[in-house]
Amino acid sequence: CSATARSASVTAISMSPTGSPSRGSCGSIAPTGSS
Repeated sequence: CSATARSASVTAISMSPTGSPSRGSCGSIAPTGSS
């Protein structure tokens, strides 16, 4: 995970369909908010 992607991931976690605060798993967050 890159620092940039991580920043965007924080926002993705908020609007993630799962709603689980799993910041550790990049594979789940990256595709969720990374467009």
